[in-house]
Amino acid sequence: MATPNPKRQKIATNMLDGLYKDPSNVWVVHYSCESFHNRREGRSPRVTSIALCKLDTDQATSFSIHKVAERRQVPFSEIRNHYDDLEKEMIQDFFLHLSRHQGVMYVHWNMRDSNYGFQAIAHRFQVLGGDPSARYEVEESKKVDLFPIRFRGSRDIRRSKLPRAAFVYSIQGSRHHKNCSTCIRTGPTDKYLLVENARRTIPNVS
Repeated sequence: MATPNPKRQKIATNMLDGLYKDPSNVWVVHYSCESFHNRREGRSPRVTSIALCKLDTDQATSFSIHKVAERRQVPFSEIRNHYDDLEKEMIQDFFLHLSRHQGVMYVHWNMRDSNYGFQAIAHRFQVLGGDPSARYEVEESKKVDLFPIRFRGSRDIRRSKLPRAAFVYSIQGSRHHKNCSTCIRTGPTDKYLLVENARRTIPNVS
Protein backbone atom coordinates (compact mmCIF):
# COMPACT_ATOMS: atom_id res chain seq x y z
CA MET A 1 0.00 0.00 0.00
CA ALA A 2 1.39 3.40 -0.96
CA THR A 3 2.08 5.81 1.87
CA PRO A 4 0.09 9.08 2.03
CA ASN A 5 1.55 11.97 0.11
CA PRO A 6 1.19 15.09 2.31
CA LYS A 7 1.69 17.44 -0.62
CA ARG A 8 -1.14 15.91 -2.64
CA GLN A 9 -3.33 15.72 0.45
CA LYS A 10 -2.82 19.42 1.12
CA ILE A 11 -3.58 20.37 -2.49
CA ALA A 12 -6.79 18.31 -2.43
CA THR A 13 -7.88 19.74 0.92
CA ASN A 14 -7.24 23.31 -0.23
CA MET A 15 -9.22 22.68 -3.41
CA LEU A 16 -12.23 21.41 -1.47
CA ASP A 17 -11.97 24.23 1.06
CA GLY A 18 -11.85 26.69 -1.82
CA LEU A 19 -15.32 25.64 -2.93
CA TYR A 20 -16.71 27.00 0.34
CA LYS A 21 -15.09 30.41 0.03
CA ASP A 22 -17.88 31.49 -2.29
CA PRO A 23 -20.50 28.68 -2.16
CA SER A 24 -23.18 30.89 -3.71
CA ASN A 25 -21.25 30.63 -6.97
CA VAL A 26 -20.71 26.87 -6.94
CA TRP A 27 -23.03 24.39 -8.65
CA VAL A 28 -22.73 20.60 -8.71
CA VAL A 29 -23.67 19.22 -12.13
CA HIS A 30 -24.41 15.69 -13.27
CA TYR A 31 -26.25 14.19 -16.24
CA SER A 32 -27.51 10.90 -17.57
CA CYS A 33 -27.44 9.48 -21.06
CA GLU A 34 -28.05 6.31 -22.99
CA SER A 35 -25.67 3.40 -22.57
CA PHE A 36 -22.26 3.71 -24.21
CA HIS A 37 -22.34 0.03 -25.16
CA ASN A 38 -23.72 -1.47 -28.35
CA ARG A 39 -24.16 1.89 -30.06
CA ARG A 40 -25.72 1.23 -33.47
CA GLU A 41 -23.87 2.90 -36.32
CA GLY A 42 -21.65 4.67 -33.81
CA ARG A 43 -24.31 7.22 -32.87
CA SER A 44 -23.53 9.34 -29.81
CA PRO A 45 -25.57 8.51 -26.68
CA ARG A 46 -28.73 10.54 -26.25
CA VAL A 47 -28.71 12.93 -23.27
CA THR A 48 -31.80 12.15 -21.22
CA SER A 49 -31.52 14.49 -18.23
CA ILE A 50 -29.26 17.06 -16.60
CA ALA A 51 -29.31 18.12 -12.95
CA LEU A 52 -27.62 20.89 -11.00
CA CYS A 53 -27.44 21.60 -7.28
CA LYS A 54 -26.39 24.91 -5.73
CA LEU A 55 -23.83 24.41 -2.97
CA ASP A 56 -25.00 27.13 -0.59
CA THR A 57 -28.79 26.84 -0.71
CA ASP A 58 -29.32 23.23 -1.81
CA GLN A 59 -31.41 24.56 -4.70
CA ALA A 60 -31.86 21.83 -7.31
CA THR A 61 -32.55 22.50 -10.97
CA SER A 62 -33.20 19.77 -13.49
CA PHE A 63 -33.74 19.39 -17.21
CA SER A 64 -35.12 16.22 -18.73
CA ILE A 65 -36.77 14.88 -21.85
CA HIS A 66 -39.82 13.89 -19.83
CA LYS A 67 -40.22 17.38 -18.32
CA VAL A 68 -40.09 18.96 -21.78
CA ALA A 69 -42.62 16.40 -23.02
CA GLU A 70 -44.96 17.23 -20.15
CA ARG A 71 -44.60 20.94 -20.86
CA ARG A 72 -45.43 20.32 -24.50
CA GLN A 73 -48.28 18.01 -23.49
CA VAL A 74 -46.79 15.10 -25.42
CA PRO A 75 -48.44 11.87 -24.19
CA PHE A 76 -46.01 9.50 -22.49
CA SER A 77 -46.78 6.81 -25.06
CA GLU A 78 -45.66 9.15 -27.85
CA ILE A 79 -42.43 10.47 -26.32
CA ARG A 80 -40.31 8.01 -28.24
CA ASN A 81 -41.57 9.49 -31.51
CA HIS A 82 -40.39 12.97 -30.50
CA TYR A 83 -37.10 12.19 -28.78
CA ASP A 84 -34.91 14.35 -31.03
CA ASP A 85 -36.97 17.52 -30.67
CA LEU A 86 -37.45 16.99 -26.95
CA GLU A 87 -33.76 16.36 -26.33
CA LYS A 88 -32.77 19.43 -28.34
CA GLU A 89 -35.14 21.67 -26.39
CA MET A 90 -33.91 20.20 -23.09
CA ILE A 91 -30.27 20.95 -23.94
CA GLN A 92 -31.20 24.43 -25.14
CA ASP A 93 -32.88 25.05 -21.77
CA PHE A 94 -29.68 23.88 -20.06
CA PHE A 95 -27.54 26.27 -22.13
CA LEU A 96 -29.93 29.09 -21.30
CA HIS A 97 -29.47 28.33 -17.61
CA LEU A 98 -25.68 28.40 -18.00
CA SER A 99 -25.80 31.72 -19.84
CA ARG A 100 -27.83 33.22 -17.00
CA HIS A 101 -25.30 32.06 -14.41
CA GLN A 102 -22.03 33.10 -15.96
CA GLY A 103 -18.87 33.06 -13.90
CA VAL A 104 -19.92 30.34 -11.46
CA MET A 105 -17.94 27.17 -10.74
CA TYR A 106 -19.27 23.77 -11.84
CA VAL A 107 -18.20 20.74 -9.80
CA HIS A 108 -18.57 17.49 -11.71
CA TRP A 109 -17.45 13.89 -11.93
CA ASN A 110 -15.46 13.03 -15.04
CA MET A 111 -17.46 15.26 -17.43
CA ARG A 112 -14.27 15.98 -19.30
CA ASP A 113 -14.43 14.99 -22.96
CA SER A 114 -16.49 14.45 -26.09
CA ASN A 115 -17.63 11.02 -24.91
CA TYR A 116 -19.11 12.18 -21.63
CA GLY A 117 -19.23 15.75 -20.44
CA PHE A 118 -19.85 19.32 -21.49
CA GLN A 119 -18.40 18.62 -24.94
CA ALA A 120 -20.66 15.60 -25.37
CA ILE A 121 -23.75 17.66 -24.51
CA ALA A 122 -22.70 20.35 -26.98
CA HIS A 123 -22.12 17.68 -29.64
CA ARG A 124 -25.60 16.26 -29.16
CA PHE A 125 -27.06 19.76 -29.51
CA GLN A 126 -25.19 20.23 -32.80
CA VAL A 127 -26.22 16.80 -34.11
CA LEU A 128 -29.85 17.59 -33.35
CA GLY A 129 -29.65 20.81 -35.36
CA GLY A 130 -29.58 23.16 -32.40
CA ASP A 131 -29.09 26.87 -33.01
CA PRO A 132 -25.33 27.60 -32.61
CA SER A 133 -26.15 31.00 -31.11
CA ALA A 134 -27.99 29.24 -28.27
CA ARG A 135 -24.94 27.18 -27.29
CA TYR A 136 -23.04 28.27 -24.21
CA GLU A 137 -19.57 27.03 -23.24
CA VAL A 138 -18.34 26.99 -19.66
CA GLU A 139 -14.73 28.13 -19.35
CA GLU A 140 -12.31 25.36 -18.40
CA SER A 141 -11.16 27.43 -15.42
CA LYS A 142 -14.73 27.27 -14.09
CA LYS A 143 -14.90 23.46 -14.06
CA VAL A 144 -13.80 21.36 -11.09
CA ASP A 145 -13.43 17.66 -11.88
CA LEU A 146 -13.19 15.47 -8.77
CA PHE A 147 -12.36 12.30 -10.71
CA PRO A 148 -8.61 12.73 -11.31
CA ILE A 149 -7.71 14.47 -8.05
CA ARG A 150 -5.35 12.41 -5.93
CA PHE A 151 -6.46 12.33 -2.32
CA ARG A 152 -4.40 9.52 -0.75
CA GLY A 153 -0.79 9.69 -1.79
CA SER A 154 -0.54 7.79 -5.05
CA ARG A 155 -4.07 6.49 -4.72
CA ASP A 156 -6.57 8.04 -7.06
CA ILE A 157 -10.04 9.20 -6.02
CA ARG A 158 -11.40 6.82 -8.65
CA ARG A 159 -10.46 3.91 -6.39
CA SER A 160 -12.80 5.06 -3.66
CA LYS A 161 -16.50 4.27 -3.91
CA LEU A 162 -17.42 6.86 -1.30
CA PRO A 163 -16.83 10.04 -3.34
CA ARG A 164 -18.64 8.54 -6.34
CA ALA A 165 -21.65 7.66 -4.22
CA ALA A 166 -21.54 11.04 -2.54
CA PHE A 167 -21.52 12.76 -5.89
CA VAL A 168 -24.51 10.87 -7.26
CA TYR A 169 -26.59 11.22 -4.11
CA SER A 170 -25.73 14.90 -3.77
CA ILE A 171 -28.26 15.49 -6.55
CA GLN A 172 -30.58 12.60 -5.72
CA GLY A 173 -29.92 11.39 -9.23
CA SER A 174 -30.00 7.72 -8.40
CA ARG A 175 -33.79 7.39 -8.49
CA HIS A 176 -34.97 6.80 -12.01
CA HIS A 177 -38.37 7.10 -13.59
CA LYS A 178 -39.98 3.68 -13.38
CA ASN A 179 -40.45 3.67 -17.14
CA CYS A 180 -37.06 5.12 -18.05
CA SER A 181 -33.77 3.43 -17.26
CA THR A 182 -31.68 6.57 -17.64
CA CYS A 183 -33.54 9.73 -16.62
CA ILE A 184 -32.69 11.62 -13.44
CA ARG A 185 -35.39 12.72 -11.04
CA THR A 186 -34.14 15.40 -8.68
CA GLY A 187 -35.44 15.90 -5.19
CA PRO A 188 -34.25 17.25 -1.83
CA THR A 189 -30.48 17.26 -1.69
CA ASP A 190 -27.71 17.27 0.86
CA LYS A 191 -25.82 20.36 -0.21
CA TYR A 192 -22.54 19.42 1.44
CA LEU A 193 -22.56 15.64 0.88
CA LEU A 194 -20.34 15.69 -2.18
CA VAL A 195 -17.56 17.87 -0.83
CA GLU A 196 -17.67 16.67 2.77
CA ASN A 197 -17.44 12.99 1.86
CA ALA A 198 -14.64 13.72 -0.57
CA ARG A 199 -12.90 15.59 2.26
CA ARG A 200 -13.22 12.57 4.56
CA THR A 201 -11.19 10.46 2.13
CA ILE A 202 -8.19 12.69 2.86
CA PRO A 203 -6.11 11.76 5.95
CA ASN A 204 -5.61 14.62 8.40
CA VAL A 205 -2.86 16.98 7.31
CA SER A 206 -1.35 19.53 9.65
